[in-house]
Amino acid sequence: MLIRDLDCFFLSYDEPDADSNFNSLVASSSLPLRRIHGVKGFDAAHKAAANASTTERFITIDADTTEIDPNFWNINLPEHVLRSINTYHFKAFCPSTLLVYGNGSVKLWNKLTTLNMRSHESVRNGTSIEFHSEAHSVNLWNKYSTTQPSDWCLLRAAFREGFKFRTFERTNRKFISGWMLNGKESQADWFAAGYFASHRKLKIDINDLDKLKKLVHSPLDSTWVAGGRKLIRHLIHPGISFSNWENNSNPFAPDTGVVDFRINEF
Repeated sequence: MLIRDLDCFFLSYDEPDADSNFNSLVASSSLPLRRIHGVKGFDAAHKAAANASTTERFITIDADTTEIDPNFWNINLPEHVLRSINTYHFKAFCPSTLLVYGNGSVKLWNKLTTLNMRSHESVRNGTSIEFHSEAHSVNLWNKYSTTQPSDWCLLRAAFREGFKFRTFERTNRKFISGWMLNGKESQADWFAAGYFASHRKLKIDINDLDKLKKLVHSPLDSTWVAGGRKLIRHLIHPGISFSNWENNSNPFAPDTGVVDFRINEF
């Protein structure tokens, strides 16, 4: 079985470029991609895809995705992957930050695992922000998609990354640094503002992004930008660029965590 034989879902909520990205991906893939739109909550949106899937394995594509490698659709699924309950996270490349990691990447899900998991907004204490434990996630080495988040999505990503680092101390510093070091100045401002918001007592649940959006104004509050930059300055990891990325010949090769960095200045 090939990935193109699975149900593939494009998940969108309020991303400004969602419509154009979806239409572009449908045209480039020549596949009947299906769309899940407007479902509030990370957990709920993925369960909606699982409920709609007619295949035991299915693919999700985030709304910020602008391009998918044509080779991705022709990946042959090994028997151990088809039988596994795991969720497989491929990598994505973000041109704005030169980062290659799981943020915004395409993912391969098991239907029953997805329906049975409790993550994000469905967790009673409201502080879950990852799928990893509930979805039996496996991070893979290969990169198959390109993602280009809008300014609002940058702020939202920073809010979640900052909350994760402050609360769980699981965020990798090099990724936070990468958003600031390699992004355009205006985009770095949005990321800094989002990171600062995660450290203020705004009484916003990590999964209540609608409430966060109501507090965001353009132009950005200079206090948020300056405060975020000050906080991130203490986290800077030297060198956050992924140039000349090479995929492994095995599409399901695990992420080794070993990469080459280019040193930039903050």
